[in-house]
Amino acid sequence: MTGNSSSVAFRDVNSRYVDAVAGLVANGITKGKSETSFGTDDLLKRGEFAVLVYSAEMDKLTKRMPKSYSVLADKLNSGNVKSIKLISDSISAGAGGEGYLIPADGRVILQDGKTTYREASHQANTWANRFRAYANKSASGQQVDFFNAGISGKSAQWSLEHVNNLVSSKEDVVFVMLGTNDRIDSSLDQYEQTIRKLLVEVDKRSELMIVMAPPPSANTIYNYKFSPESINHVLKRISSENNYTFVSHYDAVNAYLKANPETNYTDLMVADSPHPTSAGYSVMWEAIQEKLQLK
Repeated sequence: MTGNSSSVAFRDVNSRYVDAVAGLVANGITKGKSETSFGTDDLLKRGEFAVLVYSAEMDKLTKRMPKSYSVLADKLNSGNVKSIKLISDSISAGAGGEGYLIPADGRVILQDGKTTYREASHQANTWANRFRAYANKSASGQQVDFFNAGISGKSAQWSLEHVNNLVSSKEDVVFVMLGTNDRIDSSLDQYEQTIRKLLVEVDKRSELMIVMAPPPSANTIYNYKFSPESINHVLKRISSENNYTFVSHYDAVNAYLKANPETNYTDLMVADSPHPTSAGYSVMWEAIQEKLQLK
C-alpha cells in the first residue's frame, strides 16, 4: 500500500514509518484517532485491531476482484438479451431522482394481498432509466423487455419470501441490489444469511445475475442496525466466493467524492435519506457502464 507521505498530518508519526501510515490512510484502512493524532503512543484495543485487520482483508479482496466484466456487454451487442429485470428497493425505483413517481397505470410488479406494486415512471432521471435507454439502443435493434421491479421499502428478507413472484424460472439478466431496508429489522448476520439464500435462488433462475451494493447513506431517521459499508463488505465477499458479477455503488460514490473534492456528499445523496439525487444516479450509471463495459 502506498500513499503521499507529505499529506500525513498526524503529529505523532515520525519519518521512520510515515510512508507506511500514508499507505494505510490512502487505502482507507485507518483514519487515525483524529485529524492530527494517529495514536502512536496509545494502547491498541482489541476492537481497533480487529477493524484494522478486517479493513486490510477487505482491501485485499477488493483488489483481487475483476476490474470489469464483459459478459453483459457481449450479450447485448450480439442481440442475446431479451429481458433485464431489477430486483431492488426504492434506490432502483428512483426515489430522490427528478421526476420520480409511481404511475397509477404502471406495470404491475406483483400483488400481495390487497396491495398492488407497480413499476416506477420511465421518465425519471435515474440510473435505471438511463440503463433502459442504453439497453434498447445497444441490443442490435431488438427490443429489450426492461422491467424495473424495484419496490420502495422492501428488503432482502421480503424479496426472498416473494421470490417466486419476483423472479421466474427462466430469467435472462437480473440485477439484485438489496440491503438498505434490512438494516431496520435485521442484524448483519441475519442479512447475510438472507441475501445468500436469495442470490442462490436468483442465480439458478437466470442466465446472468449481477449483484450490486447500494451507495453510502447518512440517513438518521431510523435506528439502523448496521451500515451501508457493512452491506458492501458482505456482498463483495459473497460475490467473490461465488464468482458473481459485482458492482459496488458504495465504492463508486466514495471514489467520485474523493476524486472531485468540489462535490459535496449532499450533491449526490439526498440529505437524511438513503436515496441518491439525479446527480448521484448519474454517478451510479457511470459506475455500471465502467464495470460492465457498457460503452
